Amino acid sequence: MVKNHVTPCEKSGLKKTASYNETITYYKNLCKHNPSLTLSYFGKSESGVRLPVVTLTDSSVNEKFVVLIQNCIHPGEPEGNDATMMLVRELLASENSSELLRRLKIVIIPILNVDGHKRTGKYNRINQKGPLFQGWRTNARNLNLNRDYLKADSEEIKSFLKLITQLKPDIFVDNHTTNGLDYQYHITYSIEKEPVLSEVLSGFAHQSFLPYIQQRLTAAGFKHTHYIELAGRELEDGLQRIAGMPRFSTGYMAIRNRIGLLVETHSLKPFDNRVASTLEINRAVIDFISENSHVIKKLNTLSEQKEEEKLINKKEEFAVDWIPSEQSVAESFASVMHTSALSDITGSEVKRYTAQPAEVMVPVYKEEKIISEIRLPEYYLIPAAFREIHFLLKLHGFVAKKMPLKNRVITRFRITSYAFETKPYEGRFRLSDFTCLPEEKQWYEQGEYLAYSTKQNNPRILGFLLDPRSPDSLFQWGFFNGIFERKEYAEDFVFEPIAKKMLKQNPLLREEFLQLLEIEEFRNNPSERLDFFYKNSPYFDKREGIYPVFFL
Repeated sequence: MVKNHVTPCEKSGLKKTASYNETITYYKNLCKHNPSLTLSYFGKSESGVRLPVVTLTDSSVNEKFVVLIQNCIHPGEPEGNDATMMLVRELLASENSSELLRRLKIVIIPILNVDGHKRTGKYNRINQKGPLFQGWRTNARNLNLNRDYLKADSEEIKSFLKLITQLKPDIFVDNHTTNGLDYQYHITYSIEKEPVLSEVLSGFAHQSFLPYIQQRLTAAGFKHTHYIELAGRELEDGLQRIAGMPRFSTGYMAIRNRIGLLVETHSLKPFDNRVASTLEINRAVIDFISENSHVIKKLNTLSEQKEEEKLINKKEEFAVDWIPSEQSVAESFASVMHTSALSDITGSEVKRYTAQPAEVMVPVYKEEKIISEIRLPEYYLIPAAFREIHFLLKLHGFVAKKMPLKNRVITRFRITSYAFETKPYEGRFRLSDFTCLPEEKQWYEQGEYLAYSTKQNNPRILGFLLDPRSPDSLFQWGFFNGIFERKEYAEDFVFEPIAKKMLKQNPLLREEFLQLLEIEEFRNNPSERLDFFYKNSPYFDKREGIYPVFFL
């Protein structure tokens, strides 16, 4: 009965991907005949469309290893949905299905970006071969969901965070398609490593899990390699293979102490090949987990324990920002030959790829150079008024308690200079450059603050979100831009006489002012000269430029 369920993709001769409605219909029909399979919904998109989730398990058994597979975060890259439809059918029909589903809970998000999936068209992916119609990369608000896992601006990722807080997945798979250049490989993949994934999990992932995946792909006839990310504009500049930031899916799962497998088929391979390779790698994941789930479960727990020991008990620092180091190793790369020709359109040389294989040696940058490390405080203290921030932290699984601050010594950050990006990125104007100075201060003001203890699960998430030095912090994403706005000003005709008195009564202030007058730019700027006194007066807003998240 199960084998008779043909996917929409198969009905088209592997030329079309399943639409949203076709996906729902397919799973509804499968569910009618299979009590182990359920279709439910875990939230709504920005446009109010329900987000489907499929669960494959034996519901009579409670404690199971949870596998979470995510598809169509970028609906122009849809083969994950079609491949996992086939995978579910396969698993239900297999002889060991009953025994497998007593040990595993396989959860599949067929389409995460349903609004993008519904925006279907022939011309959505110029750099890709098939399917005949594809969805759009971003959601209804033009947000790339695979940059949103920490800041969670989108309804889709908000719903995802609620789902994983409830599910507590033990391993994660994210299916994609990649483009950028031509090469021989059918499929590429990536698993995070240190500093974002713990040493415990990284070692197992790269020494046991990934070699098994590689062996299976080779046996199935697929040419494969690590995910391809150029170090510059050309292949000759090399490849970089460093840890990803937690704004991305696998980076986020890494700071939750979970292995995430990024799957990237090659956009210039035919759609049927991409579906087949995606099916094979997801099939291999399930087979590996069926034999090693108990090991991974133990390593997940060990990773959490070691994180608590290092970051909470020993107060060790951890990295929040890194770049590729300058060290590289030469590796062989299965490229294709190309020529270059002067284009009348661009007025420059344009590549022309051929079908002829070419093995080239390229530098690969595998090591990270740490740019910034932070240490977790015992508490992060946030004014109760910042409801958006508290809601977001709750989505990530954190709880807070009320804490009066009066007469406590806290650490805060004063932002002394700043600049914003000139163009928006993911709907926000990010801070591009700033100086933040930590300072200890005894707090005298009244006000309600909510305290987030770092002695909670996944404390690095708090650090990445709340420490302003983290590139993925809410501060750098622009959630606190109001602290840079001045709301009260001193009129010169009102304040100039006051400034004269200050100059006469305060010798230290006078000395500092005279030193500043040596600077021509300051000397010739009347507003800045007056502002110097205003900032040193009791009339100035003492909260201007103060990052409102305090450390205790």
